[in-house]
Formats: sequence, structure tokens, C-alpha cells
Amino acid sequence: MLVLGLVIVAISLYKLGAYQTQTHFRQDVVDQATDEYAPIELSSDYGFTTLFDDRVFDVEYLDEGSAHVATKSRHLDKTVMQLTLTARPEDVYPRDAALRIQILVDTELPIADESFLVQEVESKQVLVGGSNASHRIFSLTPQTGTIKSLTYVHQWLIEGDEHVVEIRAEGLSEKALPAVAGKVIADFSFHGSVLGAKTGSFAAGILSSTALAASPQNDYVIDAVSPAVVKLYHITCGKLIVFGEPLTSESCQVTTGSGFFVSSDGYIATNGHVVVNQPEDIFVKVLLADPGSLATFLNGAGLTGSEISGISKNPVLLASIISKVYDLPDAAIQLENETHSYFAALGQEPLRIESIEDAQNIRNFQGRNSLQPVQLIAKNYASKDVYSVSAGEGFSASDVALLKVDIDDTPFIRLFDKSVTQNMAISIVGFPGDAENFLIDKSELATTITNGSISAIRGSSGSSDYTLYQSDADASQGNSGGPVLTAAGQAIGLLTYRYQSSEQTDAAKSYIRDINDLAKLARVNNVVFKFDGVTQSSWETGLELYATNRYSKALVEFRKVADSYPSHRLVGSYILDAEKAVAQGRDVQDTPALLVVGAVIGMFGAVSAVVLIARQHGNHQLFKLTHVKSTDKQPHPAV
Repeated sequence: MLVLGLVIVAISLYKLGAYQTQTHFRQDVVDQATDEYAPIELSSDYGFTTLFDDRVFDVEYLDEGSAHVATKSRHLDKTVMQLTLTARPEDVYPRDAALRIQILVDTELPIADESFLVQEVESKQVLVGGSNASHRIFSLTPQTGTIKSLTYVHQWLIEGDEHVVEIRAEGLSEKALPAVAGKVIADFSFHGSVLGAKTGSFAAGILSSTALAASPQNDYVIDAVSPAVVKLYHITCGKLIVFGEPLTSESCQVTTGSGFFVSSDGYIATNGHVVVNQPEDIFVKVLLADPGSLATFLNGAGLTGSEISGISKNPVLLASIISKVYDLPDAAIQLENETHSYFAALGQEPLRIESIEDAQNIRNFQGRNSLQPVQLIAKNYASKDVYSVSAGEGFSASDVALLKVDIDDTPFIRLFDKSVTQNMAISIVGFPGDAENFLIDKSELATTITNGSISAIRGSSGSSDYTLYQSDADASQGNSGGPVLTAAGQAIGLLTYRYQSSEQTDAAKSYIRDINDLAKLARVNNVVFKFDGVTQSSWETGLELYATNRYSKALVEFRKVADSYPSHRLVGSYILDAEKAVAQGRDVQDTPALLVVGAVIGMFGAVSAVVLIARQHGNHQLFKLTHVKSTDKQPHPAV
């Protein structure tokens, strides 16, 4: 038993050692490939993570009143409510004051004691870790002779439904925040329930992963949601009849735009102007494209040649007159043999319509995995607004629509359920038309990501019921209807308008329709969004595993996605990359349970063998002692 137990222990420990060595070797290779120095990470059950350079800071935390020094990356439980990072002045911050950064959860501490006069010198709203924070700066004037220099304190206060987080930078001899402190604030992130946010999303897992500390987190967040973005095609066919006379022959118009799944059962959000093309819209396009047709129309309305010439040169007046087209009776403008067809490109395959015959034949197309017909469910949009707004009359509706594809388990993008703030970082995902140019291979579709921020939050012209978010992220035609995402991959709205004045020196601006407009449209039409299903959950889980180099486990999740949603735009490339990583021996696996069990069994067997041997040895000694004594008492035989 002893020999067998020791053999089992030896084999198990050898295997465990080989596994750990191989794992650490792989991780060392990854670390060296990314950065020579990886920052230390502290994460908390309260839902925040902070990165710091241990060459710069000494770190302490309070655990139920006892102070501990943190020197390695670690996770702190909810007993830790105070975290302190103190800079080494002689190395980093060579001034009289000593920089100290504190992170407090549900803990109130005074800014200073009675030795100082505390005055607030600045206050503003900022973002910390993607959450709204009140940033205040205080000056501390010494009131005693022992302390002579003026110091400053920066305070960031983040209030949530469940907890309050305060971050302080203290001991500053100048009002400006040192770069080393600014780096800690910039690397601070929330990823759980600290502010009462919903947990369980991909962003929560990905932001807390130590493997991503040295890599761009946004790469994985965008990949988590971009497969839910689709390219939309709206084909309108018919013969335009105006006041009983045919104005065009039988023809078709194709409108393209972007959209995105907002529910796992196939509901798609987009702009109203992507999926609406009324007879009046077609007539207005003809008028604006053909000066002769416009002149004939205006002349028929009783205007003279000089009046028509003046209108053509006045964009505001022209927009006002064009808007009146939408007030004509329905019988005045009709589309004979009117048909509307809607399709969504779910994957990389585009819908090819290169002739009138293609457009007419597409009406009979039943779809395939990556190209699916969709149904228009509801809209909140008025075509007239495009021209009435230009004429100064304002909007009468929003510009959102809901479509439905007949698929039960689609990817989706979660809706942002908090207040959008000025200067919030955003990403726009869509299919801009000018990205399909002669420089690239157009045989496959690919989303375009445009980054920027919320420049302003304004009410829409003509109505206080609708909000428009202004952005510095420039977007093109074709982006319409695409999602505008937070850093965590949630949709705050739909990219809708682009405005640029006639002055070439003026910058173009993009405007975003609020996601609440879409949510209201869904409620009015009794549509309930679902956020479940194998496709999105397995995709997010697979990405988390992939991000931590557990490629074999990621492959299991990725293959589930490929089975449940064959049109997935990214899963195929991730499968190939993960398979390659496994083949190259870069797969990091969890410690094998069988080896641990084997080691325990072996150790138990060895200990049991030692106990049995010791016991047997004792019995043997007792036997010898008893046998010798009893033999000595026997009479010797006679010689």
C-alpha cells in the first residue's frame, strides 16, 4: 500500500507540475507578447475593478477593520470597503505632499480635520468607469502653524441604486491631477451590481477578466454585439400615377439601411425612413431629380415662371412647398401595382439587385440562411417631416420602426436603460453605402464601426416628446437605423440623421434617435422583447473563455452558436482561431480534477500504509516481548 500510494502521489504531482509549468509558460508567452509589464488588478464583489502600477503605488485595504497589504492581483470580497493606493514620493511624486488615492464603498469619511479650512473650488459632471460621477475639487488651507502648505483633494462620487462609491485623490500640492493618479481613474471600471446595474451580461464578465488588462476590451465587446446588426433592403415596385396620368413606367426602387436585433425571437429595430416609401415619396423624388417635372408641377399649381425660378433658388421655400405634396388627397398620387418587399442580410452574403428584372423577381424569393424576408410590424414616422423640418415647421413623429424575421433564436443587443450623458463614449455600427467602393471586395458584407461621443442632448424640433442625441461621430447614408452603443455594448439609440450646413468650414454632425422611442413603439404594439436563447448566451460565454485563452472550452460554445444560428457573421473565424490555438498548444485548461483526486487518494493510501506498518511493528514487538518472557519461565530439560 505504501509503495502504491507513493507511486500514485508521485505520478499525480508530476502531472500537476507539468500542467502548471505548461500553463505558466503559455501565460508568460502571452504576457511577453502583449507587454513587458502587466499592471496589478484589484476587483471587488461590489462590482468595480481598478488597475495600478505596483512600481508606483503601495496598496492597502481594510478587511473588517484590519489593514492588509496587497501586492498581487486579487479579488476582494464585500468585507472590503476601503482601498488605499499610496504613491512612493521619492520615486514618483517628489513633492512635500504625498499622493494617496482612496476608493470607499458606502463609507463616509471627512475630507479633512479641524486643522484645515476646506473650500470647494470646482465642480462638474464626468464619467468614471462608464458611469456618471460628480467630480469636485477642494482646497485645504492649514489652520495651524505645524502645517504650512496648501493642498488639494479631488473627489469623484458615483451614486447608484444600491451603493455609493467615492474615489479620492489626496495630498496634492497643486490643483492639477498628476498623471499617475489620472491613469488610475481612467483604468477604473464598473462591471457588476455596485450601482444596482443588471448582472450576467457579457460586459460584466469581460471587464473583470485579468487576461484583458493589457488588451483593448472594446474589441471583444463589439464582437459580442455586432453579429446582431443586419443590412436591410426595401424594394418598392409599381407605376406612379399623378392626377390620373402615368408619370413613370413600371419600375422598382431599392432602399438600403441598417438594423439590429433587439429580441432573441427575431424583432429588428431600424429607422422609419429605411422601410417607408410611399407614392408621395416617389413623386417628390421625381420632382427634385428633374427640374422640368418640378417646373411643370409648380406651374400647374398656378405659379408664374419668375416665381418658380425664385422658389428653385430658395431651399427653405422649396421645402415648404414640397411638404404640401403630402397634404394632397390619397387619390391624387398613387402607385399602380404597388408592392413592398423587405429583406435582411443576416450574415456576410449581400442581396444582389442589379436590374429591374432582379427587383421584380426578388418578390418571389423565399430566402435562405443568411438572407431572410422580414415583415414590417410597426412604425413611428412621417415622411412629410423631412421637408417640414427644413421649412422650419418641426417634427410630428419620431423615426423608428420594428420588423420581424421568422427565426426563434437570434443574437440581440440589449437596450440601455439609464440616462444618456453628455460626452459619453459611443460606437456606431452599420453598413454605410460609401464603404462599398472599388477599393474593397464587395462579395461579402462587413459592418463598419465609427467611434465618437455624445456632443449634446437636445429636444427635437417641433416636439418636446422626442430627444435627439448630437454626436461628433460622422456617419454616412446606409448607417441609418444602425445601433449606437455604449462602451458596454448596449444600445442608446439609432443613428438617424446627418447634417452639414452649406458652409464648407462647418463640421458635419450626426443625430441619434433615442432608444426609448423604439421601446414606446414596442409597448404600443404589445411587443415584448426577449433576452434569452442559446445563440447570444453561448456566444458571450465563448468569447469570455476565448479571452482567457481557454480555447477548447470556447470551441464548445462557438459550435453551439454555429448550430443554433448558421448565419452568424463571426463565429466561423473564431472557431478557426480557437482550433489553431489548441493545435499549437496554447490552450489553457482548468486544473484537472482527476489529478487532484488521484493525489489525495495516493496520499491517503500512503498515510494508511504508514499507520498499518507502525501498528504491525508495534504488535510484532509486543509478540516478541511476550514470547521471550514466557520462554524464560519454562524448566530446562535434563541433560
